[in-house]
Amino acid sequence: MANSPDLSVLVMGETGSGKSSVVNLLVGENVAEVSSGASVCTPKTVKHEATIAIEVEGQEIQMRVHIWEVGGFNQPEAKPGKTPTTALDMELGPILQVNGSVDVVLFCMQGPKLKNTSTRIFEYVNGILGGHVPIVPVITKLERERENMEKWWDRNEERLESMGLSGTGHACITGLQCARYEAKSAESRASLVSILKGQYSPGRKSTSLENVLKKLVHENPREYNKKTLVKRFKLDSAVAKRLLQ
Repeated sequence: MANSPDLSVLVMGETGSGKSSVVNLLVGENVAEVSSGASVCTPKTVKHEATIAIEVEGQEIQMRVHIWEVGGFNQPEAKPGKTPTTALDMELGPILQVNGSVDVVLFCMQGPKLKNTSTRIFEYVNGILGGHVPIVPVITKLERERENMEKWWDRNEERLESMGLSGTGHACITGLQCARYEAKSAESRASLVSILKGQYSPGRKSTSLENVLKKLVHENPREYNKKTLVKRFKLDSAVAKRLLQ
């Protein structure tokens, strides 16, 4: 049995998309609070750790995984008398403060409630991280699928292709971990682990998130200044200044 280089994962998606459930499946226990509906359980970016056993070339590997549950995207504004608004801001500050890297993004979307907001957020994330790291759609809340959850993707593939979500790999899952859905829960975790295993390779070099954002800033100097970076990515001033250098 051997240890692998660490794998860094960003779990992203709009409010209520099932990010916390994905984290819990990967970790193997309930470390992230799951929303009951209207409440928001990921207002801040939180780091979780997991050790996942995988088999590579006949050898069992203990894959250490850093999981960043990213806050942001369509969080309700806490202003009295105001209607909640859609926001594309995301909190990347905690990741940059520790010079974090990323190997893959798991982008969560509710299967039963797939909507234009999800598409807009996906396009935004893809515009920032696409081309640097894989962005894999994770379709959540499919426990009521009568057949294999993968059938949902088959039925919706044409629509997903029009959204630019085809051909990137995917997982169709439920985050419910209870006796009623025990088999589907196990299948869901296996799908997620398979995605992570696909990103593992000996000698792999992770992508620096700071380098990705620096390139974005330098290629779009009119769009990004210190104030914009602080607001859009929830950075402190020192980190924002570093990205502009």
